[in-house]
Amino acid sequence: MTLWPFRPLYDCIVIDEAQDLRREHFNFLTSLLRERNEGKIFICSGNEQNIYHGNEIVHGEWFAPNFRFDLSNTLRLTNNLRNSTSIHSYCKRIIGDRTTKSGVAYKGPDCQIEKGTLTLLKLITNLKEREGLENRDIAVLTDLKPDSEEFVSSAGVEWVRYQPEDGNPAHVYLDYVSSILAAWKNNQGIFLSTLSAFKGLEAACVVVYLRNRRTSPAEIYVASTRARFRLVIMPNDTGIRVDQPARLLIR
Repeated sequence: MTLWPFRPLYDCIVIDEAQDLRREHFNFLTSLLRERNEGKIFICSGNEQNIYHGNEIVHGEWFAPNFRFDLSNTLRLTNNLRNSTSIHSYCKRIIGDRTTKSGVAYKGPDCQIEKGTLTLLKLITNLKEREGLENRDIAVLTDLKPDSEEFVSSAGVEWVRYQPEDGNPAHVYLDYVSSILAAWKNNQGIFLSTLSAFKGLEAACVVVYLRNRRTSPAEIYVASTRARFRLVIMPNDTGIRVDQPARLLIR
């Protein structure tokens, strides 16, 4: 028995976040084209957001045999439409980017590097009471597990914890994501997630809460670019360099 007769075929396939995929994924996707020589694949990739597979990039030989891979039509997106100009400027320095520009007119406050003066609880209190933010506006992204004792003991903070389980069928995962996002948008709590799990999402205010010295610059970049208007970085003393973004290193 084969599933091939029941597999849908397409004239065009758009692949987003292509830097996160492996060779076998591309082989499979090209096999879904109705006409191998006439079908088209559009690839959207950002290697500065590669947080899963080191420094791999998309190669033509990754695709199914006889698929024509034409790099002459490559376009670079250079207009940032998510982040305030202040956040965009900070994130550019993390990866040494000199090409993109901000398409957002709002400058916003500078990125805040909070070096132990405030606790996470006090910071959240200030964001809500002094700046008027609500739970639905704030996401705390961390390199710890969302169920870590550090967050359990954060008295006075209601969390919406994003902890998807591996191995669930797609429909179960999608139902879970929908319920979590709905709870957050209904102001039931502050979104709490790992750095990588929040990829593809965004929040008005993002707090990047760092405690692991193995956290990579790419992960910090991805987390920081989730913030639209307000970004706070909270490193500890493990040697994570965020005060000099142009030389962001884990020492």
